[in-house]
Amino acid sequence: MPGTKSVKRHQKKKRKELRRRKRQKQDAVRKDQWKRGSRFPKFKVASGCTAAPEFTDAVYSAAQKINFEDTEYFDDFDQKTWKLMANYGFQHIETLREIVNEERAEINLNAGDAWLQEEQNRLSQAIYSLIPESIKNRFMPHNHFIIQPKDKIIFLNCQRVISQRTLQGNIHFGLNSPSLEVAEGTKHLVFTTHALERVCERIAPRWRTHVSDLMDIVRFVAYVPRIELTTLHDNQPAVVLFRACGSSIYFTHEVYVEGILGKQDYDSSQDYFEYRLGYCPIVFDGQYAVAKTFLPPGYKGTPEYGLLLNSELPKTDKNKMLSLVKNHVRDTQRAEEWMPLVKWFHENGVPQVRPRIQNNQQIHKSRFAEMGSLLTPTARSWRDE
Repeated sequence: MPGTKSVKRHQKKKRKELRRRKRQKQDAVRKDQWKRGSRFPKFKVASGCTAAPEFTDAVYSAAQKINFEDTEYFDDFDQKTWKLMANYGFQHIETLREIVNEERAEINLNAGDAWLQEEQNRLSQAIYSLIPESIKNRFMPHNHFIIQPKDKIIFLNCQRVISQRTLQGNIHFGLNSPSLEVAEGTKHLVFTTHALERVCERIAPRWRTHVSDLMDIVRFVAYVPRIELTTLHDNQPAVVLFRACGSSIYFTHEVYVEGILGKQDYDSSQDYFEYRLGYCPIVFDGQYAVAKTFLPPGYKGTPEYGLLLNSELPKTDKNKMLSLVKNHVRDTQRAEEWMPLVKWFHENGVPQVRPRIQNNQQIHKSRFAEMGSLLTPTARSWRDE
């Protein structure tokens, strides 16, 4: 047909132009990525990672997607910090930290340390936000990562708490796991996945979205706070978990030390106190005392619950407090509602806050020496899921 060749030539020319534009766009993207990559540090996986390989791959993949020019996570000062590292190495940033410490010494002795920690926290949070939810559901909170800047590289150190499969399901513990002396012998406290998730609800409720909460639960497992053996309802053996209130800058110090103990003959600004975190019903499995779940103070079966049920409070007051018990889950939320309940527990027979008998350093030093017998059988399963 007349004009067919002309139409075909036109179509061929159009396709050629589209391919040219596509190449130009791809070249522009690659050029931008190259410029960005040269301006900011690169990521590598650190050696000696013990986390599950699939988790490590997911963390590395998330880090590769980091855009240091994303203003949601990085302001101008953040970008300058990481550009300096890419150009001069992390040792230059450490020098700046020392300078800030010296210049701000009269105002804040550790101002430089705080600045650098905040920079790393922002970067960790940006990476964490890009890890798929499916990975978090499968591998966390017992797998985690930290960033370790060195020279011009940011290393991703992916680790996990020690885990094993048992008849009770997957159990998790750290090298400072506390031991219990019971009739059956010495048992080491470990946590099922369910128990960890329940503890998360109290001390780290935002762990799926905030890396700082994730690290709170990781530190909890690695350095379990002080415990005591007790018995719950129906002669159920359990451990009581206590946790340091922290200094006056911490929310838990404000609630427990200032709100419950009040002003007394002590320096309430110091980290001298611990509060009753809750209870873990346990079962014995070989060398382990397995924490099956976690119950905040006041939950059914706890001493606080029995105290409330057997009290002579008016029925309306008792019902109101029983309803408050169900909401006493998180340390950092709705304290104005549950603090009067905890204070009532404290003043009527079950102390909720008290001076610490030992500091954490003393506790963990003694525990670490006790854990040697568990290292050999456990090492083989660190990467297991």
